[in-house]
Amino acid sequence: MTLENTSSVRPDSPIVRSPNNLSVGFGRLLSDPMGVFGLILVSTLVFMSVFAGIIAPYDPAAIDVLQRFETPSWDHLLGTDELGRDVFSRALYGGQTALKVAFMATFAALAIGTFLGITAAYGPKWLDNIIVIMLDTIRAYPVIILALAVGPIFGASLTLVIGILVFTSVPYYGRIVRTAALSVLQTEYIDAEHAMGAGTFRVTFKHVLPNIIGPMLIMASMDIPVVIAAEAGLSFLGVGIKPPDTSWGLMLDQGYRFINRTPWLVIAAGIPLVIATLGFTFLGEALRDAFDPKSQRAR
Repeated sequence: MTLENTSSVRPDSPIVRSPNNLSVGFGRLLSDPMGVFGLILVSTLVFMSVFAGIIAPYDPAAIDVLQRFETPSWDHLLGTDELGRDVFSRALYGGQTALKVAFMATFAALAIGTFLGITAAYGPKWLDNIIVIMLDTIRAYPVIILALAVGPIFGASLTLVIGILVFTSVPYYGRIVRTAALSVLQTEYIDAEHAMGAGTFRVTFKHVLPNIIGPMLIMASMDIPVVIAAEAGLSFLGVGIKPPDTSWGLMLDQGYRFINRTPWLVIAAGIPLVIATLGFTFLGEALRDAFDPKSQRAR
């Protein structure tokens, strides 16, 4: 019996390295037409919002009452509003507000929820119960009612909108992180780590977080359009952004009041909301499928 066929690799053979999970995941993403479509929509939205100061032809707060309710033209691509302000410029700057609120609120809620979820999973039973009850209590309170109750007290502002959205989103992430962390902590290799003297800090940052942060970030990306719509809804109700700042929700509120005079205010605010919702939803689902193949939808 010989061993000459047990290995066919010669000493001078090149080493073939398998691609890492990140490159494989992005390969899957780029091979998904829906993911590419979502990526294009999101990239376009982010680009136009970030560079609104360069792209916008007018100052969004510049008033010219002599040109109020102008119809779309080469001078004003989407017409003007009741004060003669350029609607296209206001829509671009409204994208800045929407993305700022969405990213700040979503990732602040994710960070706080992750901390509370891991604390509940690692802490004693009494602390776990307190955190779970607190999260469930906050989650049961409707966002709109909370905003209408708090808005008149503190006054409508960007900070208030972000605070309300963070406060009401934390329970969602906290509960999911707690469940995921408990699942990781109950595995045998975590018991082995503890037996070898590993402390809470090492186990948390070396094993628990790496196992849950990827799926949580993908979930957060899918929640961004929900937060954008929530900000628009709060501004529409008068407890969000106030002039001279602009947002899509504020434009919808103004457009609704003057819908009989011009539909362009509503169109200019509605189309970006649709694009943002479709783009982030498609991209989030494609990211989920690309980086977590086990959760792929049945096709």
